[in-house]
Amino acid sequence: MLLANAGIELYDLVAAAEIAVSGKGELVVDPTFGEGEGAACVMAGAVMGGSGSVVAFESRGDVGLEEFEKGKELLERACGKRENLMRACLRGEGGGRKGSFDDNEGGME
Repeated sequence: MLLANAGIELYDLVAAAEIAVSGKGELVVDPTFGEGEGAACVMAGAVMGGSGSVVAFESRGDVGLEEFEKGKELLERACGKRENLMRACLRGEGGGRKGSFDDNEGGME
């Protein structure tokens, strides 16, 4: 953000997030240390906003395919929401939006 805010031309912005999948299939965006340690699976990833390309992805743990797909989709949505917020901040529109990523059901503000 510092380079973009300084007006240095960049190829794209990259946003990242982490998702924990509990043993019951519950999804948690940006889990605490304890939530991550107790999760059946933790996924972390980064997405390039302009193209939607996944540029990094890591997963540890073991979950079924359905839970994995739900976690991956939520991770991509969380990154998209963050990329939009980063762009708003660069335009000077992002002040005072504390807590924008706290919705663990995926419907982030």
